[in-house]
Amino acid sequence: MLKVGKLVGALLIVVLGACSSGATGMRGQADGGKVDGSTEVAPDAPAEAAVDSAPSTLDAAAEVGTDAATDVAAEAPVEYDAGAGCTGPGVEAPLAPAESGLPATGLVLWVRGDRGIYKTAQNGVCAWLDQSGMGNDLHPATTRPTWEATAVGGKPAVHNAAVGQEMSISGVLGVAPTSGRTFIAVSMLVAADGRYDPIIQGQSGSAGTYIAIDSNTWMTVGNRDGAYLTNNSFDTALATSTSPRVHVLTIPTMTPGASVTTALDYRVDGAAQALTLQQGNSGGVIQSFADANFTSIGVVVGTTSAGVVPGNGYIAEAIIYDRPLTANETSAVEAALKARYGIP
Repeated sequence: MLKVGKLVGALLIVVLGACSSGATGMRGQADGGKVDGSTEVAPDAPAEAAVDSAPSTLDAAAEVGTDAATDVAAEAPVEYDAGAGCTGPGVEAPLAPAESGLPATGLVLWVRGDRGIYKTAQNGVCAWLDQSGMGNDLHPATTRPTWEATAVGGKPAVHNAAVGQEMSISGVLGVAPTSGRTFIAVSMLVAADGRYDPIIQGQSGSAGTYIAIDSNTWMTVGNRDGAYLTNNSFDTALATSTSPRVHVLTIPTMTPGASVTTALDYRVDGAAQALTLQQGNSGGVIQSFADANFTSIGVVVGTTSAGVVPGNGYIAEAIIYDRPLTANETSAVEAALKARYGIP
């Protein structure tokens, strides 16, 4: 029988480091570091299976019936404990990746606004349960974002309106430091000039050991969608928008010393985007990701450097694979997400 959640590792609480310019920043070369850590309320302990009694003189039929009743009681669903004042959606049918247009192999995180949301009466999000089957459930980094029922393409989404409202988990979902990976996000900006990361992994408190889909990235030329990879920020020629978009960032390798300019593939709404390096503090090569220790979804970046203001955005769906998807897989996922959220 489906159990609605499981205990995850210690949750990150983001403490935003000070920029060298004096402005508060989450990460980047001069925009400070990100320090995460948190404590989650432990789920209720699962019901212990009843111990069968010693064999008796009951006939075989009665014995089977008694054991069957005991087994049912032992398999009763365990309600996920997301904290005081937080209620969940009840028992939900498990999502099948294939039925949602996603390949199953390598799927390590999958959250959707219409599944696994635990929230307060005021729609503050307490927990967001992973649909990948890997148990990588997310919790608020500092303060709770807000769940909205018809935010993105008429579908539910999580609204991150301030610094510290990202949904996070400690660690990098078991992905090896040098492994390629794929980030996929359906997101929508509230303001086109705000710095907002739909998906980011990195090392807490470092000066730039991060990988991210990054709108209005560090040293942007202004109002551009882009990407960030270990102290290197990239702009595209695509202007940011307050319309929903499907972002796909693929990193074939994270081998230290490999060129960052050939290591990234970034697509928006099914179209490949050329990336222009705006700032390359690592000398244009990938730096070690061995100490990366957090994964966050829906990050409002608190830097005011280079004319960029803190972002404000929505996440309707976020997906991470521990491998680069093939071109055919990527196209299929993009088509499925665009159709689900009404994106042209």
